[in-house]
Amino acid sequence: MPTKLKMIIVGTDNSGRAQTAVDYAADFAEAVGAALRIVTVHRTMPVGYSFTPYTLFPMPGESDDANAVDAHLAYLKPVAERLHGRGLDVQVRVVTGDPATVVVNSAVELGGDLIVIGDRGLRGVRGLFGSVARAVIRESKVPVLVVRTGAASASGATVS
Repeated sequence: MPTKLKMIIVGTDNSGRAQTAVDYAADFAEAVGAALRIVTVHRTMPVGYSFTPYTLFPMPGESDDANAVDAHLAYLKPVAERLHGRGLDVQVRVVTGDPATVVVNSAVELGGDLIVIGDRGLRGVRGLFGSVARAVIRESKVPVLVVRTGAASASGATVS
């Protein structure tokens, strides 16, 4: 029998699609009595950066390092307050780096028992899972639950 889940880590890029994964993780945390840690990533963009699926759609203010973390926190604060209102133990974390690496490392650093992530975000729709979700699945040592975030399949989830 698996051990009781104590900590769920959910990765988000603060898009509407990723919010589906956050909501699913919150419902799951509430059902099993686990704490929830919402992790988002600020990526610095060098002057001559190349266009990749991750840089084509930066978050507002993301190219301005001075305001980027504040912009992420401004988005996440009401989300955390809403979930606190449901009685959940919720904290948010904004970290600079590669999205998949940050999510996986956050699970290790925070003692996460499960990672929840959306199958696709605004930053790269490729194949069955977005490339961040694929990288999290590949790199994680803890179980990963991938939530379908498309409009037609928002209630589905896949466990890897």
